Amino acid sequence: PATPAPVTEPKAEATVSMPWSSIRPGDTCICKTTVVMRREEDMNSEMVRRLPTGEELEILESGTEATGRRFMAKDSQGNKGWISALSKEGTILLEVTQRGNQSLYVG
Repeated sequence: PATPAPVTEPKAEATVSMPWSSIRPGDTCICKTTVVMRREEDMNSEMVRRLPTGEELEILESGTEATGRRFMAKDSQGNKGWISALSKEGTILLEVTQRGNQSLYVG
C-alpha cells in the first residue's frame, strides 16, 4: 500500500509589527525611559519638559509625519506636547497601559 504523504503544517508568516502603531488617541501610556516632550510635532521645536520613566500620559492625537511615531499627549501635570513612541535608534519609549477606559493590566 502507498504511504500517505507527510502532512506539513503551513508555516506562519513572520510579521513585523510596529509597537507604536497600536497607540491611538484615548490610550493611556507610561514612559519606559526618559522621553522628551516638545511644543510642536517637529523634533527641533522647543522642549516642554523631560518626562521620567514611569510617567503616565494620555494620548490626545496621532502625528502626521511619515514614521507615525509622534503623538500629542498630556502628562500627569497637565502639560501638553509632542512625544515619540519610538526613538530614532529603535528603542520603544512608551507602553500602552489602558485603551480608553479598559485597563490592559491583569491582576
